[in-house]
Amino acid sequence: MASIALISLYDEFCLGLRHIAGYLQSRGHDITIIHFKRYVEQSRELLESKEQEAPNRSSEDAYLVGVSPFGEVYLDYSVPYTQRELDLLLKILSERKVKYAGISVPSYHKKVALELTGLIKKNLALPVIWGGVHPIVAPMDCFDNEGVVDFICMGEGERTIEEFSEALEEGEDISSKKIGGLWLRQNAKIIKNENRDVCQNLDELGFPLYDSDREFMIYENKIIHKEPLIDSQLYWTHKIMTSRGCPFNCSFCIYSTLRRDHEGLCKVRRRSPEHVIEELRRARARMPQLMIVEFQDDIFTLQTPWLVEFAELYKKEIALPFWCYTHPAYVNDEYLSILKDMGIEYITMGIQSGSDRINREVFDRKTNRQTVLKAVELIAKHQIFPNYDIITNNPYETEADRYQTLDFLTQIPGKFEIHLGKLAFFPGTTLTLRAEKEGMIGRCDEKAYEFWNALYLLARYHAADRETILKLTKDESLRKNPEVLWCALREIATLEKENEQLKAEIKQLSDQLEKGKFAKKASLFSVVAKKLKNLFS
Repeated sequence: MASIALISLYDEFCLGLRHIAGYLQSRGHDITIIHFKRYVEQSRELLESKEQEAPNRSSEDAYLVGVSPFGEVYLDYSVPYTQRELDLLLKILSERKVKYAGISVPSYHKKVALELTGLIKKNLALPVIWGGVHPIVAPMDCFDNEGVVDFICMGEGERTIEEFSEALEEGEDISSKKIGGLWLRQNAKIIKNENRDVCQNLDELGFPLYDSDREFMIYENKIIHKEPLIDSQLYWTHKIMTSRGCPFNCSFCIYSTLRRDHEGLCKVRRRSPEHVIEELRRARARMPQLMIVEFQDDIFTLQTPWLVEFAELYKKEIALPFWCYTHPAYVNDEYLSILKDMGIEYITMGIQSGSDRINREVFDRKTNRQTVLKAVELIAKHQIFPNYDIITNNPYETEADRYQTLDFLTQIPGKFEIHLGKLAFFPGTTLTLRAEKEGMIGRCDEKAYEFWNALYLLARYHAADRETILKLTKDESLRKNPEVLWCALREIATLEKENEQLKAEIKQLSDQLEKGKFAKKASLFSVVAKKLKNLFS
């Protein structure tokens, strides 16, 4: 069978690629996984200071931009690579004697994927196939690059890549095979085979591949092989998907594209509870240090009978803290009680905007403000720590819309975190197509959002009561000089971080006492007293 290299870009987790690798290996193929670089979050300040060193990378390459009290952060950023790292990639491919290479391509790493594809074809004359998000949402954009890309996989890849591999191994003419889900270039013509029907029984696709013998990471000018990445979440976290698909159609999301071009991929299909538990059993056996499970489903709190059955198995056999996504329409006492009983550590939910107009007319989110507010109140009631997604820097927003988002944030009870992210116009989404047509891309009032983003974060830190924060919206001097708010934010965020560290130290000391690590209780009380004094001073 074929020897195949699957390449991830800046993503050592690469769930989709690992699932394809596991499926192909179960069919007898010899699989190599190459992680080209690691996941990176890059501060804007640091990136701009290095742009002269890497002129082929700039802030314009950043799709995912988060806003924190300490400035903007570019998430999953394509940091520059070196010639040495390119040479190492070619070395692995050559030594492993692969038949072809596959690259998983997010839209924000397209530039890197093009460069690697050209390099592999030029130096090793290997076929290269692209899969992942960008080929699905923008297939013709993949081909519009001077003939670099010859093959792309559209949709779920397991069975398409299996047929592609077998055809290459047998030396068949792929252009005449009509492999479902495969598009290819033949001279100047693009052959578009029909979409493949999605797999309804996800258990049939097996398990993602985790095998240190078959995995190589290229990072900081060296190959990391059979060494634990102790500074990566991969070392102590297992990310898993129990389902595929999403019932919603948010205009900024890939599902707005899929519902238009690949509707079968939108239907929610779920692995059996026992199949998911078996993957987690294997993860625990492979990782004795495993600390938390992250369920990467678009919405984990779907299908009550499934969740009830799974919860019982999870408590009995896994019993680890976990995280998951939810949606305001799927938050209720029953679901939250199940999650709490399972041992949930924290939860993420998309609010996106406090404005019903923006959610309904721009984001195609039909859940109204009152439903979302009820959801956050229920999460607080069940004492589950939440992280709420908010989309900011949106050219469609008015002052009234921004005020409503701030007003909403001031009503969220208890402690919470927000992920404040700038609106990203991903290729092919409904919102991107609309914004392009209406000339809205690039028309965001960045200066205004310096002011509003600071207020959003002040609300997250409960820096003042609701009335006081809302009054700040009328302060013209702060609008003109929002850096005053940002200075205050940095102070508040730093103090909170220090307080959390002190609390953690106190808990650690208390745990040591319970384990008999202090000969005299008085010695512990003295240490704790000093910590508390610092905490409340």
